[in-house]
Amino acid sequence: YRDSEHVNLQKTWTEWINRLIGMIAGLVILAAAVSAWMESTRGRRGIALLVTAAGVITAFQGWLGALVVKYELDPRFVTVHLLFALLILFMLIEAWLLLRPATGGFEHEAPRGRALALARWMLGLGLLQFLLGALLRGTLELIAEEQPGLARGAWIDEAGLVDWLHRGLAFALMLGVLVSGLGIRALGARDRLLGRTAGAATLLVLAQIVFGLVLIERDLPPTIQAVHIVLGSLLAAALFLQERLLARS
Repeated sequence: YRDSEHVNLQKTWTEWINRLIGMIAGLVILAAAVSAWMESTRGRRGIALLVTAAGVITAFQGWLGALVVKYELDPRFVTVHLLFALLILFMLIEAWLLLRPATGGFEHEAPRGRALALARWMLGLGLLQFLLGALLRGTLELIAEEQPGLARGAWIDEAGLVDWLHRGLAFALMLGVLVSGLGIRALGARDRLLGRTAGAATLLVLAQIVFGLVLIERDLPPTIQAVHIVLGSLLAAALFLQERLLARS
């Protein structure tokens, strides 16, 4: 790092901001865990346990992030790092739902089981798509490292099967999320959050398709890559929340 020619300031700042946000998130989760245990009763100890577990995993994420840097964005470490981040998010959503009183129901109860089953399939498919996206991201980094003379726009052509699976599942997920959203609307959900979550999932999956196409056509701009990852995380969270709301209704 003494030689400024070998320092990438953009990546340095990105890494520093990532660690700063991770530290802040960890402190917030720690404060939430302490608060949950102080106010916990027998019926609500599950909330305290969930938030505490999320805090422990957040600390583990710090160590795992160091491995990601040490092994220069090895796809395996990048993928596991992202999956644990999603797990933390899901645990915090579940803890929040336990605090939220069950509301609503549906105007038409009969087909709710099919809507819940479809929502679970979409959650599974969304997680698989997220996993493939993480693997693809790491694969592109390896291609760039192994073939330094290769143009950035040609990286995606070298990714092979992972890229094609990622593209195919994207359209399958889009179709499933649209059908799921229409099904929830047809049920007449009385819980406004469920309707809004289904709508958000629809918008997010459409946005992901658009940004994915932009990535391919514009030679993988780093900013759009970051946006794509953020939207993918939000989509996974929306699909998880949708499934849990349907299960609790």
